[in-house]
Amino acid sequence: MDADTPLIEIAKLVSRLATELDVQLARANALVKPLPYGGGRAIAIKHPKRLYEWHGATVVLKRETANGWAKLPAGTEGTIKTLKGSRRGLEFVSNPCRCCGVQVSINGMRPEHFELLELVKGNTGEDK
Repeated sequence: MDADTPLIEIAKLVSRLATELDVQLARANALVKPLPYGGGRAIAIKHPKRLYEWHGATVVLKRETANGWAKLPAGTEGTIKTLKGSRRGLEFVSNPCRCCGVQVSINGMRPEHFELLELVKGNTGEDK
């Protein structure tokens, strides 16, 4: 019986460590808050102060947005285009549709309309 005792102790130790690991993983997962649109990518990137610094940024729409031809749901991913010296706001260009390849462009948007996913550093916007 004495030979089995170390094996039993090791099994108990492994079981206890596995339980503690499960608890820690559950706590860590509870800290991650997914974005409201269900993208699941919770990142904190500081928004640029100047509009031209948004050029090339990858963003997601926070709410449903439309232009004269199309309506995009919240959570639509795309990129930002800006013109150097322009005061008309940001232009959102959606990623191509998976089934037909159509891209929708919406002008005159503000930084508050987007959740920033990725920022391109060192850009000055497109030339006019």
